[in-house]
Amino acid sequence: MEFLIFCIIAVALAEIYVWYAHIRHRRMVWKLIYWIPYAFLLASMVWMSYSKISIWKIYTLSGLIIAFFAPFTVFAFFSFIGNCIHRYTRRGRKAGIAAGLVFGAMTLAAGITGLTYGWKHIVVRETEIRSERLPESFRGYRIAQISDLHIGTYSYAPEKVREIVDRINALRPDLIVFTGDIINIYPEELVQFTEELDRLEAPDGVYAIMGNHDYCGYADYTPEEQDNAILRLQNLEKEAGLELLLNRNVIIRRGADSLALIGIEYAGQPQFPCKGDVQLASEGLPEGIFKILLSHDPSFWHSDIMPHASADITLSGHTHAMQCRIGPFSPSMFLFDEWGGLYEKNGVKIHVNTGTGSNIPFRIGAWPQIDMLTLEGFATKS
Repeated sequence: MEFLIFCIIAVALAEIYVWYAHIRHRRMVWKLIYWIPYAFLLASMVWMSYSKISIWKIYTLSGLIIAFFAPFTVFAFFSFIGNCIHRYTRRGRKAGIAAGLVFGAMTLAAGITGLTYGWKHIVVRETEIRSERLPESFRGYRIAQISDLHIGTYSYAPEKVREIVDRINALRPDLIVFTGDIINIYPEELVQFTEELDRLEAPDGVYAIMGNHDYCGYADYTPEEQDNAILRLQNLEKEAGLELLLNRNVIIRRGADSLALIGIEYAGQPQFPCKGDVQLASEGLPEGIFKILLSHDPSFWHSDIMPHASADITLSGHTHAMQCRIGPFSPSMFLFDEWGGLYEKNGVKIHVNTGTGSNIPFRIGAWPQIDMLTLEGFATKS
């Protein structure tokens, strides 16, 4: 929410500046043209407010913001810098405008790429996770992690769900885990994909937990309708071959060795329903067993799991890397301490998947990702 407020303020300041510096003295036709995108944005927001939310409406609104307002704000920033330099040196105004046009055009190109290509460019990332507590029989154990499918968005590219399933199966994982947010808004988004997801195969099973979107709180439901929608979604996930871990655990065995896979309901940011209970989910586990915990929001690991060493490895999602990444930089780093990849503190680890889907059809740099995690111990010193 803080990031959204920041973006709104940035766009508003850019609009005020460009009007004052470049538009207010121009002819009426340019003034009218200037306000057209804002009128369209306002109409879109009113339209979304007074009608049922749909993926198509979100696509339209996000496309307008990314393809126009983002490059517009970049242009305003560089033009403003140029004007500030000009105020004290009598030069720099034209350079600021030129830089604004160049970087604004680059932002526009990145936006179009993200809207048309980026959210469909699925990648696989291999990661090795080492732990001295890992049982010997589980060395080399392979876990495919996906997260945040937001599968309704893929209704515009259903072949990509088939690609995700095919690529996961081709990796031949021992275990497949899905760390929440299978839908955007409505359970019905999943209906057309249940048979496709049911093709996922792993010897030790396909397990899932629920993310904040999976509690159907973004739809205009009454409390009773929301409860029914949650139950409908959970039944659809079962039809899709996903075994839900709702504050419970399963034990996976290899010969005489075993590890626990623990799944909790959503726990993390307080604006969402927090039903996760690690203690309840861990009931009945043998003392000292190696634990892998599935928890949708990584902020819960930082505040609750890591300080108490409740799990050896936690697997999370939720951040999406804000669906934007340039090298090691992502806006997510300002919102989450652990936002993408593998982290370790106090001897326990968390791996954050940056999303296999997209809640809006846009990604740049932070491509849709399948994570192949290989568990290893530490080599014994001779």
